[in-house]
Amino acid sequence: MFARVIALMLLTVGALSAAEFPSLDNLWQQTQEAALHGPVILKLEDQATLRLPSGYEYIPQPEATRWLQAIGQQGDSRLLGLILSDKQEQDWMIRVRLYRDGYISGDDAKLNADGLLIRLQHNTQQRNAKLGEGDTRLEIAGWLTPPRYNTERHQLIWAADMFQQREEDKVALAAHVSALLLGREGRLHFRLITDHNRLDERLPLLQELLNQLQFNEGKRYEDASPTDPRSNTDLATLVAGPAQPQGDIIKQISQLGVWRLLLLLLLAVIPIALLTHRRSRFRLSGSLSSGNLPPDPL
Repeated sequence: MFARVIALMLLTVGALSAAEFPSLDNLWQQTQEAALHGPVILKLEDQATLRLPSGYEYIPQPEATRWLQAIGQQGDSRLLGLILSDKQEQDWMIRVRLYRDGYISGDDAKLNADGLLIRLQHNTQQRNAKLGEGDTRLEIAGWLTPPRYNTERHQLIWAADMFQQREEDKVALAAHVSALLLGREGRLHFRLITDHNRLDERLPLLQELLNQLQFNEGKRYEDASPTDPRSNTDLATLVAGPAQPQGDIIKQISQLGVWRLLLLLLLAVIPIALLTHRRSRFRLSGSLSSGNLPPDPL
C-alpha cells in the first residue's frame, strides 16, 4: 500500500521529504477507511450520478482534500472527491470537481487546436513573467490530446504537454487530462493524472467512467431554458485561458454588425480623402504659379 502512496506522490508537482512518509502512510490508512468501492452508484451532489464499476474506489470529502494537501496539492470548495483503482500497481487518480457557474454554450466552432495552443502558451508565459525568482515555471510543449468536443454527449476532453522549469532543470510533468461534462447549471470536471508513457491505456479508462455518468432530470444540458443563468466563460477560455488582447479586438469588430462596420470604414476613409484633396490642390496651385499650363486654344 505504501508503494502506491509514493507512486501517486510522484505524479504531483509538490515535493515531500522522506521524514514525511510515515505520517502520509497513516493518513492513507484513514483515507482508505472512508473510501467507497465499486460497484456503487455515487451521487455527485444534486447534479448527477456516477455508476462506479468494480475495480474502482472513490474517496469523498473531507478525506479527499486532506490527502491532496498532504501530497502538496491544493483542495478547494469545488472538489467532490477522488477516483482511484483498487489495484496496488495502478499509479493514476482522477479529481472530480463541480462548477456551478451557469450554462455554457457548447459551441465547438472556436476550438481550433493550433490557435488554442498559441493562446495557452502565451498565457503561460504571462503567468511565468509574474513569478518571483526561484518560483517554478511551466512550459507548454504541445498537445498530448488536442481539444475535442462531443456534441452529442456535451463532453470536452484535452491535455497539454507540460514541463516544469526549475533553474536550469527541465522536468516533464505527469499527464493531466481534463474532461468537462456540461450540464444545465454548470459543469463537472474530471481531471486524470497519470504517467505520460501510459496515457494511451488511461484514456479509455477515463472515457469509460464518463460514459457511466448521467445528469439528473432537470439538470441535463438539454433541460436548459432561455431564462437560465449563463456562464461568463466559453469552451475556448476553459481550455487555453483568456484571449490575447488582439483577439479581443477582432472579436469586438466581428460583433459590431454591418452598418457599424461601414461607419467605421467611412470614418477611416474621410481623412484620407481630405488629405488627397489638399495634396491635389497644392499641386494645382504650384502648376499655376510656374506657368506650366497648356496654352489657350486660338
